[in-house]
Amino acid sequence: MKKALVAGFLWLLSFGMANAQLRLYVDGQPVPASDSRIQYRFAPSRDMMTVDPSSPGGADWIMADDTLTQKSIHDQSLWIRIPLSIFRTPKPIVLISVENPHINFLKCWFMIGDSVIHESPLMGDHLPFDRREIPDAGFSFSLPQGHDPDLLQLVLALEKRRSKMEVPLYVSTINDIAIRKESEGVEMGFLLGFIALLALIQLYLLISTGDKAHAWYTLYLLIITGYLLADQGLLFKYLFPGTPAYNDLVRPAFLTLCLQPVMMFYRTLLRLKHTMPRHDHILRWVLGVHFLLMLIGFSSRPTEDYAAQRFWIVLISLVSPAILILFLWITVTAKRKKIPLAGYATFSLSGLSLFILLFSLNQNDRLPDGLAIISHGQYAGMMLDGIVMTFALIHRFLSFQRRNRELRQQIREQQELIFREVAQWQHREMNRISHFLHDSLGSSLALIRLETDYMELTEENRRALSEKIHGLGADIRQMSHNFSTRLLEEKGVRMILEEQIHRIRQIHDIDIQLEWIGNDNSIRFHYQMMVYLIVQELLRNLIRHARATRANLQILTAENRVYIYMEDDGVGATDTESGIGLKHIRELVELLRGSFNIHTATGQGFSISIEFNQTDHEDHAHRDS
Repeated sequence: MKKALVAGFLWLLSFGMANAQLRLYVDGQPVPASDSRIQYRFAPSRDMMTVDPSSPGGADWIMADDTLTQKSIHDQSLWIRIPLSIFRTPKPIVLISVENPHINFLKCWFMIGDSVIHESPLMGDHLPFDRREIPDAGFSFSLPQGHDPDLLQLVLALEKRRSKMEVPLYVSTINDIAIRKESEGVEMGFLLGFIALLALIQLYLLISTGDKAHAWYTLYLLIITGYLLADQGLLFKYLFPGTPAYNDLVRPAFLTLCLQPVMMFYRTLLRLKHTMPRHDHILRWVLGVHFLLMLIGFSSRPTEDYAAQRFWIVLISLVSPAILILFLWITVTAKRKKIPLAGYATFSLSGLSLFILLFSLNQNDRLPDGLAIISHGQYAGMMLDGIVMTFALIHRFLSFQRRNRELRQQIREQQELIFREVAQWQHREMNRISHFLHDSLGSSLALIRLETDYMELTEENRRALSEKIHGLGADIRQMSHNFSTRLLEEKGVRMILEEQIHRIRQIHDIDIQLEWIGNDNSIRFHYQMMVYLIVQELLRNLIRHARATRANLQILTAENRVYIYMEDDGVGATDTESGIGLKHIRELVELLRGSFNIHTATGQGFSISIEFNQTDHEDHAHRDS
C-alpha cells in the first residue's frame, strides 16, 4: 500500500515543464514565445480604455525574450503585439483565444500597419459574462473577414491585479477548435463523472455505516469539484454570469475551504477525540479560528482596491499552510504513538502542505515557473490527498474485514463455551434432581406411606398429610423450573425470575425486591441463560449463607450492555475467593468478558455488581477499526 502511494507521488512529480507567462499554441502545438517579432510593453490600466494601440512609438515596445517571463505579477496592464504571419498553418486561422478565464480585464485589437481593423469591447472576469464576443469560458476572438491574415497584427491588453497572470494564447483552425473543445469536454466530463461516482459510493457507505469519515470525504469531493468548475470559469458562465464580483471570492474560498474536510476526515479516522484528547482540543480550536476567518472572507465584498482578494491571498499563503503544519505535527505524534492509519495522514498532509506552499510561493512570484507541479500545486495537492484518503479508507475497510473475521471466530468460541457451561449446568441439575428424588423425595414418600399405614384418618391428620404432599409438589415444581430451558425460552428470563423470587419470599421469609430497568426482550436467548445462571447462584448464596431478611436485585439493560446488582442486609463475608458459588459466578462473568465487583464486610451485608456486553461482532469491529 505504501509503495503504491510513493509511486503515485513520483507520478505527480513526473509532470512536464510548465509554460511561461506568455504561451502560444497553433492547432494545439506550442511555439516559442520569444520570437523577435513579438513585442510587449507595460502601461497604466486606464490606457486600456483610452489609448489607441497604434499611437505609441516603436520605442515603447520591447522585443519579447525571457524578460517577459521573469515577472508575472504586475500593477500595470500588459500589452502584447503579435503579427499573425508568424503562425504558419496549412489551413486558415479562424479563431484566437486566451484560455485563462481569470484575466480581470482584457481588450483585443486587430491591426494592419497602424490602422485598427477591429476593436473588441472591454471584457474580463470583473465584467458581466455577456460582454464577451463569444460565450466561452475563456476569451475568444474571430479573425476579421476579408483581410489577409499575413498582414494582420494582434494587439492584446490584459490586466490581472494582485495575482499571477498567465496568457495561454491559442491560434486555431476549424479542425483544432472542434478537436480541442471535444477533448476538453471529454476530460472534464470524465473527471466530473469519476468524482460523482466516488461521491455516490461514499454517500452509500455513509448511509450504510453511519461513519462520519465518509461524510467528510464526500464533502471534500464536492469542494474540489466546486474549485475545479470555478478554476475553469464554468461557475461564472453558468451560475452568476451577471455578478462578476463573486469571481474574487469563489475560487480562493473553495481552495481554502477544502482544508476543513481533509483535517476532519483524518481527525475522525484517527479517533483523536479518544486517542489524543489534548491534541484534539487544540485542533478543534484552530479549525474554529480558521472557519471564522473564512466566514469573514465570505462576508467581505470586493472593492476597487482588491482588499477582499488580498485577504484571501494572505489566508491561502500564510494561515492555511500554518494550520496544515500544526496538523502535520499532530499526525506525526500519532504515528509515533502507533495509532492506526496515522501514516496515511502524515503522508497526505506532508504532500498537501508542500504543494500548497509551492503554489503560494509561485503565485506570489517567489518561485519561478519550473515544473507544472509547482505552478499547479493546488491540483497536485488535491489529487494526492484524494488518492491517499481513498487508500486510507480501503486500508480501514480491509482491517475492518480482518477484525470482523477475528471477532466472529472469538464469538463462536465464546458461544461454544457458553453452551458448554449451560450443558454442565444442566448436568449438575440432573445430578441434583437425581439426589433429590433418591434422598429427599423417595424418603419423604416412604415416610408418608408408613404414616398413612398406621394413621387414623382424622381431619387434623388429613390436613397434615395434605401439607406434606403439597410441600413435595412445590419442591418438584421448583426443581422443574430450575432445570427447564424450554420454560425460559417461552416465558423469558424476567418472568421466570419474578416467579422464582415470589416462591422464595413465601418459603424462606426473605423480602426480595426485583427491579428490572430496560427492555428484557433486548437480551438474546443464550445471554438470558447466562443471566439466569448468575442470578440462580446469587439466590442460592442468599438463601444458604447470607442470613438476610431483605435483599434487592436490580437488572438493567441498555443498548448491548447488561448490568446485574444485588445487595442484602445479611452477615456479610470475609472470604470471597473460596466460595464455590462466587467462584462459579466469577467464571461465568470472565466467560462473558465482563466486570465483577464485590463489597462486603462482616456484619455489614453483601453487595455484588456485574456488568457484561452482549457481543455484536459488527459493532465491535466498527469500533476497533
